[in-house]
Amino acid sequence: MDKNKKLVDLENKLRQTKDKLGQPIDDGILTAIIALNVNKIPTFASCEGHLDHGESFPWVDIGNPEDRKLKALLRTADEYWKQANQSEIKHSNAKLTHQLLEKYHQTMALANRLSLEQARPIYEKLQSFYSKYNPPYGLRIIPTSIGPFVRIQPEDGVTQLLRNPEDKKRRLDQYRKEFSKFSNFLSKVV
Repeated sequence: MDKNKKLVDLENKLRQTKDKLGQPIDDGILTAIIALNVNKIPTFASCEGHLDHGESFPWVDIGNPEDRKLKALLRTADEYWKQANQSEIKHSNAKLTHQLLEKYHQTMALANRLSLEQARPIYEKLQSFYSKYNPPYGLRIIPTSIGPFVRIQPEDGVTQLLRNPEDKKRRLDQYRKEFSKFSNFLSKVV
């Protein structure tokens, strides 16, 4: 199968993808999702950023939450957490509670490491993109940790909460342009 056919097939598949609420991928982030997936960077959640609901900056979650090993680690960590909480509630052995919490943290560290390994290509692509280009402060797309997953978002995206509506809209437009530049870069390096 030729490269263009694969790209068209992927785009058609992603255009038909729906979230748990039955909503399609936002048009304003779809190009980035396609470019990331073409570069073998799996995505599982995203938003173009909205002024009336959700986050007012674009973001994309990277990785594969359906990875069996990752799911098993998260289930195990959750079980250790529940056992530690039950032990603490019952005021039972403090040493046991400590041991369970230690096992929880160790298991979460393994899950985080696995997730970071899955997301390694995004770090490399961002480094390559920004080695040739230095945007104004706050616009740079950075990877952040969301639990055991990696999210890419604008460097100062969370500060949108502090902006007045006019500045918030202006900044959202700038964020979207930055994601578009990154998408174009990714499309050229496939």
